[in-house]
Amino acid sequence: GGLDGSMARSHVEDGLEIPDHLGSDVTFDQKKRLARLAKMGIGPVAKLPLRPAAEAPGGGASPEGRRGGLREQEDREAAEEERERGLQLRAQRRAALLEQERRLR
Repeated sequence: GGLDGSMARSHVEDGLEIPDHLGSDVTFDQKKRLARLAKMGIGPVAKLPLRPAAEAPGGGASPEGRRGGLREQEDREAAEEERERGLQLRAQRRAALLEQERRLR
């Protein structure tokens, strides 16, 4: 975070920048999850690039500049899809374990 208060406050734990500015209704575990997402460049606390590709010198509206921004969006979407797949797999495993445990009783 910034010392001048212009940037969101945070602290580093386990290599993750944990946001401190979210409020007391957000649990620490939720803040850690948001920090993990932010590290992938997605989520509400992700850091924005200092200068988007379209504003880079020579980038402007050139096809190269547009492709760079498109690629970043595709990377973010792929990371989100991968995260969703992981969550679905964990939920399926959890359901299978619960079902197995239920049968044993």
